[in-house]
This record gives sequence, C-alpha cells and structure tokens, in this order.
Amino acid sequence: GGIVNKTIGDGMLCYFGYRHDGKPPMKNHADCALACAIAIQKFNWESCIIAEKDGKPVFPLRIGINTAPVYLGDIGGRERIDFTVIAHGVNYAQRLEAACESNRIMIGVSTKDFLDMTQFKPEALNKRYIQIKHHKEPLVAFEYNPFVEMPEAESLLKRLVNKLHNLAREEERILVASGLIHIETIFGKGMLRDFSLSGLSFELGEYIAKDMKIEISLDNQDGSLKERLREAEILPIYGMVRWGRAGHDSYIHGVLIENLIDSQKHRMIEIL
Repeated sequence: GGIVNKTIGDGMLCYFGYRHDGKPPMKNHADCALACAIAIQKFNWESCIIAEKDGKPVFPLRIGINTAPVYLGDIGGRERIDFTVIAHGVNYAQRLEAACESNRIMIGVSTKDFLDMTQFKPEALNKRYIQIKHHKEPLVAFEYNPFVEMPEAESLLKRLVNKLHNLAREEERILVASGLIHIETIFGKGMLRDFSLSGLSFELGEYIAKDMKIEISLDNQDGSLKERLREAEILPIYGMVRWGRAGHDSYIHGVLIENLIDSQKHRMIEIL
C-alpha cells in the first residue's frame, strides 16, 4: 500500500498514508509501513541465501520509518516536475535508517504510537537511543527485529556478509571475567565484556544506537583501576557505538575508541 517516491543512491524513499487514486487515505499507514518493512527484510534474507549459492553479492538492509506531517506535491519548476515529500520528518526517517542495525527496522516514537501491536510481536520491539544533529540530548527510538523468531537465519546472513566483505575481526580480543570491571556512561552503569586495541564491548541496561558518540569510564570494585587509568591520562574514553544487540537481560554494545593514540591504547591494554 505504499508509494515508491525515489531512489537515493543505494537507498529508496517510500511513503504511506496518501493515495493517488482519489480514494480516502489509509488510516493504518504505520501498520502498513512496518508490515512492508518486515516483508522486505525477510524477502532480502531469502534473496541473499540464493545469491550466495550462485556466487553473487550479498547485501544486508537497514530500514527507518517515521510518522510526521510533510509537504507532498510538485516542488519542481516550469520545466521540471518533481513530485515528492519534504519536511523534517523525512530527514528524521533517514536518520533512523542510518542508526539502524543491519537486518533490522528502526521506527520513531510517533510511528510506535500509531501501531496496532496486536498485529506484531511485542518482544521484537526494543527502545533504543539515537543521536541526531542539532540535538544535544539523545532521542528515543524503537528497533524492531523481524527475525526475533529466526535468530539462526539472521546469524547465517551476518556470516555470509562478513565472509563476502572481509569483515571478520583480526585484532585479538581479551575477555573479561563477568563482574570484574564495570563501566559508567550517561546511560548508567554496565559491565565490560572484552577489549582490544581499538575498541570495547560491554553490557548495559539501555540500548544505544549505532554511530552514537559516548563518554566511558572504567573501574573495578575497589576503585583502583579508575585511578590508574586517570594517572595514565587514558580516562575518560570517548567512543562511537558501532553495533548493538539484545542480550538475555541487558544490551550488548561494541564501541570504537576515538580519542586515544596508539601509545595510550597499548598502555590501556597493559593496565586492563
């Protein structure tokens, strides 16, 4: 029930809620948009499996959905027709897409408020914080996992993508015993899971979206670790969230360290 408005590079802009055939606008446009996004993700999974077997490229998708007032019409001139949608809400939909994990769907708060969740799986929806331009504070969004009942399918697709695009990790990652080192962020405290020369992964009670920049502090139970890291001029650590996923009772994130030079990173490894 949606309209494909235009292709944008390797992406596509679509809209729901307006009809070109003179019929009344659909009232359940948010439900239609999310159902469409779920169908697209599952179709892409099937297409990727077939493509890999045929030796063709495998590409994951990200989808962002936002509900907002827009201007819809011809914004072209006398010699050019450009029938499209424009508004801040369109730009926010693009930001939701950019902050989304591969094979997932990110929706805005307004879209969630319009959804009839009896048609979808509540356990597939997780609140997630995203960062956008001109907003100092993080904004709330919601990530929908269309493969919540097919985790093995999503894992297979990730392995195929990593294999094709050579995305396998090459750095040694050092595991941390559970509860040994905790982290502090503006989103609360969590536990460090592992670390490498370029990044960290940790568990947190809140879900932070990809590409968000955060400040991180590390410490142990007696406070000695934070003091040693401060003396070495390593804290605070500023990093960018590169990925996130839901765990059993928390959320796991991977962060790329951005503010330390190589000598500081090696010193951090020694101290940790």
